[in-house]
Amino acid sequence: MEKPNFDHPLSVTAEEIWQMEETREFPIDIESHYKGLLNMMDVLYYRNGNSFYPEIKTRHAAYFLALAMPSFAIIDPCRTREMKYNLHVASLVIESDNLSKQLAVYDAPSIRRLEVFVILALYKLVSEKTINDERFHAYAEEVYGRIVENGRSAQNVFAYDTIEGTYEAYPNLAALLAFRIHDRCFGTDYCGCIEDTLLTFIREKLLDEETGLFLEFYKTGSLGIKGEHLSRSASWSGREQTAACNALAIAFMNYFDEAASERAWKAFKEKFTDQQLHVTAEELQDAETSSYVSQLTPIAQGLYGSLLAAKEMGDRDYFEKLQRHILTVAEPDQREGKIFFDALGNEQKLHGDFLTVARVHVGWKKILEHNWEDYYDFDYDKVR
Repeated sequence: MEKPNFDHPLSVTAEEIWQMEETREFPIDIESHYKGLLNMMDVLYYRNGNSFYPEIKTRHAAYFLALAMPSFAIIDPCRTREMKYNLHVASLVIESDNLSKQLAVYDAPSIRRLEVFVILALYKLVSEKTINDERFHAYAEEVYGRIVENGRSAQNVFAYDTIEGTYEAYPNLAALLAFRIHDRCFGTDYCGCIEDTLLTFIREKLLDEETGLFLEFYKTGSLGIKGEHLSRSASWSGREQTAACNALAIAFMNYFDEAASERAWKAFKEKFTDQQLHVTAEELQDAETSSYVSQLTPIAQGLYGSLLAAKEMGDRDYFEKLQRHILTVAEPDQREGKIFFDALGNEQKLHGDFLTVARVHVGWKKILEHNWEDYYDFDYDKVR
């Protein structure tokens, strides 16, 4: 008997991506990514975090898949209960010691803590369940406590650090989103205590006044704690402006400061478009260089992050340019219901996991303001 052929051309357009919320249907390659999402979460859960891919990169991949889940549920409400389950599983997977390598330079405990905090916030948003409430409270206190400790220490930086003494825009903005959700769900006032101060820090230390672009980092040389007197002059902002850090920062800043994101997005396109549209498959392949905050190399994070930023900013034309380039150089192919990026080497699946959230993302404003209470129990068995 001849084996059936499941292959389909991957020629989806930006128009089809934007119409998903109206049609309640996903283009066939995104549907395939979704199936891969379910498979990855189940495999990691039942294998207690053991992965076929590098541990830390897999952990970041699970996190970015989790970021896509509320958007999947908004586009197709009948998947809300599935996403509730997947977010719960993702939080447990990321906590697994099997997805950590304590001696690895890119295994930052602060980022791992932040990722679980954000996932638990999204879980609470889409769910009426209380099973994760205590964990959510505990992580909120840990992240908040770290911010306060940094502000009171000799570092004198009222913000959350990526690694000790290093501060970046995106992690702090992600933390603020999670705090917004916690305040909304439990009546707390974390954002009332820290939001203005933290956003002021980002604007003063991590935004270039001339261009409006985000700077890569702010570093301090003062690592004393609890008020120890060390020199506070030993601090500086990294002057480099990269596509990798700007794309994620813009995608998360837009919820809090649309004007700053609009200015940065305009400057981003002027500075990085030519670079992004000339990224090759060889440059996208995973190499020894990595990122503290994603499963990708800085070049790949910049390209896929740009797609996420374009979706957040509602820039369909720019999204179309980037997607067309990615689909060309990555040589995606659908075989037996899964997507393979044939040009991207052995760790190709990790690229697809980031690409998923970049393409389905409906915007943080929609996600946080969606009336989730009306859809808590939506699934195919109950609704269709």
